[in-house]
Amino acid sequence: MAGGGSVSESGSAPVETNTKERWARHWDALASDLRAWVELKITLVEINLWERFKWELFTRGLPGLLLAAAALFLLVGAALGLGQVLGHPAWGFAAISGILGAVAGLLHRYRVSRSRRPSRRPWEKP
Repeated sequence: MAGGGSVSESGSAPVETNTKERWARHWDALASDLRAWVELKITLVEINLWERFKWELFTRGLPGLLLAAAALFLLVGAALGLGQVLGHPAWGFAAISGILGAVAGLLHRYRVSRSRRPSRRPWEKP
């Protein structure tokens, strides 16, 4: 009979003859269960990451994309309108580009760095 046991007198279940074999089967079953548990845990983490990614995409990415598209259409409209006033659409685009460049330059010049720390902490004496 497979498993190293002999058949009991009733013929229903094998009788354990070797304790090492029994322990080996138990440890194999435990290792198999542990392996399955780890795989399920990894799958759960993957699902959680995917759900978090989808949530971030739809709560931040999509509104940001729509806002960027709205800003683009607003700037194109402003450039075309200004170009009509100045006599040619190219002048409008040049003017809007110059304004955006000046704003970017000012923001770059007067930006506050997040990495800068105050010279002293509030609780320290001057």
